[in-house]
Amino acid sequence: MTAILGIVRAGQGQAREFMQLDWVRRQFRDKLGFDPYPGTLNLQIDDRAALARWHMQPGISIEPSPGYCAAKCHRVRIDAKVDAVWIVPQVQGYREDVIELIAAASLRESLHLHDGDSVWIQRVEGEE
Repeated sequence: MTAILGIVRAGQGQAREFMQLDWVRRQFRDKLGFDPYPGTLNLQIDDRAALARWHMQPGISIEPSPGYCAAKCHRVRIDAKVDAVWIVPQVQGYREDVIELIAAASLRESLHLHDGDSVWIQRVEGEE
């Protein structure tokens, strides 16, 4: 599948608390094989057509606790060198032009990224 260009953007900080919930961490460990860093790397995506094709692909389901939404995850590789997971909250009104990436460590720090930097995201096929 085609790589997508993303521009690093600041998030709202909501993922930090979510990523620290016990049930979330347990599912990521069990289903994705790592304990998530408490936060996400947010990328603005301009190629809506490519992003729509990615959304149609099967993913790894994260089942919610009461009061939370489900999520679908896709394994990705950033700039052909760092593995991460794209997490897609299954909630009405979620922004379709921004994706959130998670990993075991801070992606911003690992890749020395700042707001406005560009990265290429490629889906890792066959691991879902």
